[in-house]
Amino acid sequence: MSLRAFIALPLPEPLRRRVARLQTELGAVLPQVRWVKSEQLHLTLRFFAELPEECLDQVRETMLSVGNFHAPFRVDIGGLGAFPNLARPRVFWLALSPETPLLALQQRLDRGLRERGLGGEGRPFKPHLTLGRAKEGHHRSPAPLAAFQSWRGGAWEIGELVCYQSRLSAAGALHTPLFQATLGNVKTS
Repeated sequence: MSLRAFIALPLPEPLRRRVARLQTELGAVLPQVRWVKSEQLHLTLRFFAELPEECLDQVRETMLSVGNFHAPFRVDIGGLGAFPNLARPRVFWLALSPETPLLALQQRLDRGLRERGLGGEGRPFKPHLTLGRAKEGHHRSPAPLAAFQSWRGGAWEIGELVCYQSRLSAAGALHTPLFQATLGNVKTS
């Protein structure tokens, strides 16, 4: 049996509340956007459309290994953006900076998963915090969003990886944590 799963960095509660307030403000300008529920805000490092259950131990081992040798770090949240751009948005997101430690963590995780035969991502990793998705074919002037491009949410102390199972339903995706790995468990003798 396979499951839909992903490895992510969960957003801490104080930052989730701050981002949720931003989503409410954006909702007044962008009523047609389907916003991510605040309790589901996270940064996805790796997505598995179909992960065989027998591979869960390999995922856990990889996460523990990466966590043991990757120190905790801090990034700042802020700056509204969109894929592919603000004039033709499909996905609204917040920037994370600096990107370097996020890229290093994702690359180390991806390399470990590949070494265990769990393939790789098909597209390049772009660190971002997804806020919401626009309806198909939505076009708009980016001018009303200019003020949100300089929004700042504060510092995010990144200290753990979490593997979630994602179940799709009519009410949206339900994310259930399966296991976690703490960053910075390096033991020296």
